[in-house]
Amino acid sequence: GISSLLFLSDKKNTTSFGTLTKKSEDNSQKRLGKKYPKVTLEQVKDLGYEIGLRFKLERINLDKIDNVLFSEQIKSRGVVSLREMEDIIRGHPFRIRDEDKSLLLARYLVEDNQEDYVTYDEEVTSPISVVRSIFKNLLGNYQIYEQETEKAIQNDIGAILHKSVSYTHLTLPTIYSVQISVVAVSLKKK
Repeated sequence: GISSLLFLSDKKNTTSFGTLTKKSEDNSQKRLGKKYPKVTLEQVKDLGYEIGLRFKLERINLDKIDNVLFSEQIKSRGVVSLREMEDIIRGHPFRIRDEDKSLLLARYLVEDNQEDYVTYDEEVTSPISVVRSIFKNLLGNYQIYEQETEKAIQNDIGAILHKSVSYTHLTLPTIYSVQISVVAVSLKKK
């Protein structure tokens, strides 16, 4: 899984990131000050895809991203901490409840990934403009269709599928839900 993707090197031994979750304050304290490899796009791209599908399903446009990513308090400060970002990712509409995955994505969005190793600090902050840009790049460019266009696409997909299988009530939200389920299952297998 994701925990097997990321190995952390200590002077004395190697530790799997999966064992370093935020399950307790004790674990959080153990991580503080330790150096970890930076999080790469490769490690979070499936999470980005899953979130993109959820956003499409809930009709969340990219131009409304600030309202989803940042509270008014965070917007007024202009920065977001790693701990705050992890909490945001666990909530609606992201719903990444797995602690390893939410921490990994929060680290990708907030930590300075210019160096190969990053010192863990849950209070480290990043400007919201930087987090927004990284998040938009992770999601990629997607489009929320107008109702008429969505209906036309549904009809086209239905016509194609009807030739081989009888799916007469197929809608884009249904397709997105199926894609989210498939992505979630594939992420669990990793």
